[in-house]
Amino acid sequence: MAIGKNDWKQLDKHLEKQHKKITSDVQKLLVAQDIRNWGKMEDLEEKFEKKVTEVKSEFFEKIDPVLKEVSASREERKIVSRKLSEHTDQIEKIQKHLGLPTQN
Repeated sequence: MAIGKNDWKQLDKHLEKQHKKITSDVQKLLVAQDIRNWGKMEDLEEKFEKKVTEVKSEFFEKIDPVLKEVSASREERKIVSRKLSEHTDQIEKIQKHLGLPTQN
């Protein structure tokens, strides 16, 4: 039994129809997979943002006392520097009054 030209045409039409159906099914599966992937990505993004917020919060909780200490230390240095200058001036005045040599 030989396969004729008409048989080849019918086979070609059948294969083309099957190809279109398979392509359509694959496209649907790809779209469904994309939707699932987007959902997973959004979940991961939310988890990441939550974790970043937690880390930032922990960081600021820990750094806040340090920054307050630095600020207090700077203010204290200004006060000490001013007091030192006042005391140095007073010592120079006393030394001059007593006739002692002063260091400039």
